[in-house]
Amino acid sequence: MRRKELFLVLSAVLLAVLAFPGKASATGTASGTTIQNIATVSWTSGASTQTDTSGPIDSTVATIGGDTLSDEANATFNVGETQVFTYTLTNTGNASDTFQIYISDTTLTGGASLWRFTLYVGNQSTSLMQDTLATPAVAADGTYSCSVAVWSNSNPDSSPDGAAGEFKLVILPGFTQAYDSTGQYTGDNGTTYATDGIGSSDTAKATIAAAILTLAKGVTAVTIGGNASVPLPGATIEYELTYNNTGSAAADSVIIYDSVPTNTTWDTASNSSTNLGATATFVEGDSGATGWELQVSTLASPNQAYNSPDYKVITSYGGAPSAVKWIRWVRQQVPAAETKTMRFRVIIQ
Repeated sequence: MRRKELFLVLSAVLLAVLAFPGKASATGTASGTTIQNIATVSWTSGASTQTDTSGPIDSTVATIGGDTLSDEANATFNVGETQVFTYTLTNTGNASDTFQIYISDTTLTGGASLWRFTLYVGNQSTSLMQDTLATPAVAADGTYSCSVAVWSNSNPDSSPDGAAGEFKLVILPGFTQAYDSTGQYTGDNGTTYATDGIGSSDTAKATIAAAILTLAKGVTAVTIGGNASVPLPGATIEYELTYNNTGSAAADSVIIYDSVPTNTTWDTASNSSTNLGATATFVEGDSGATGWELQVSTLASPNQAYNSPDYKVITSYGGAPSAVKWIRWVRQQVPAAETKTMRFRVIIQ
């Protein structure tokens, strides 16, 4: 009598069958993917091996919503310039979706008329607060760029140094998807899904950096008489001009000009740091090394533009000192926080 042996082998096979093309990614398995499970039993009866399978068990991957928005750094820019903040939106959900983007919660200093904010999404733009613009469909794990341009008034009097325009950029997803889950969570595999959840935002600030120049003038010395306010005829008077850039930006095309007083003659020693003692300097501590250029004009009312043809550089002026009516110093740029002193002399007739 033959002994029949029955060997029963039970195996479970997990199959992932996609309902549509999908992928596993940082956002997780694509929304709508079918996870299908079929169990199989295999056994031997005599010389025959037989199998049987269970019916399929299907699970459809839920749709999760998530997004992130890049964090843009605050920026400083000059009066009248436009500062552009460029953002990257990332769809951290597991389904393609469109997003609504808008500017909200502006905080302004220096007056509302000073600022203008424009949101750009593709070929769309808006300068209205709370006005939403829609992105095209952004794939799961996909990114999309948008930008906010911040404009300041070009009038320095209306755009004071340190004035700031702060705005909040908000994105809202879910306009083509119904989400089964909208919050960030950690899976049993330790992976974090739907980074930041849905509805990200970022706050950025643009601050104006403006130059603010002040100028002070005084009399520092007199050669005859000993009293600067009551000098004797024939005495040399030394004037002192001190500038200070108290702003946070450099000043461009700077001109400091002064007229030669009536009944006096300009003293050519004004261009030397060695004449009339140590206090007689062209630019204190520099003697022009920082880029200041001394110019003179013989006209009663010269054009004071930066490149005025009515002035000559002192080194190329060959006329008499008595013909000089105006003197000035010009410089391409004065850095922020710089202060220096110029001096020039006249002789009383």
